Amino acid sequence: MRSAISLVALLGLAAPACAETWRVSQGVNGASGQWNVSINGGRISGAGTMQDRGRMVGFKLVGQVKDGGYQIERVDVAPADKCSYVARTVGPRFSGTAICNGAQGPWRVERK
Repeated sequence: MRSAISLVALLGLAAPACAETWRVSQGVNGASGQWNVSINGGRISGAGTMQDRGRMVGFKLVGQVKDGGYQIERVDVAPADKCSYVARTVGPRFSGTAICNGAQGPWRVERK
């Protein structure tokens, strides 16, 4: 039995992925939307949509869990719609910073 436990420890088996739905708002214009996020170990992936100034923007998400927080990027999106996000995570609601096209603003998340 001891060797089986040691084998699991040596292989470094990862914890199962955690899937979450986030209600998101960002920026001074109040863009809002929903993100479907999967967190597997230290990696974040998913997809989201945001309603921004009367138009819907869809995108993929990639990122990492780092230093007790999240660092996330929008990918597979038009250059004008690229954004990066940084936040410390605390409980079902958290906030941080969104940076889109060089402009910085608030980023707020509520986990559902």
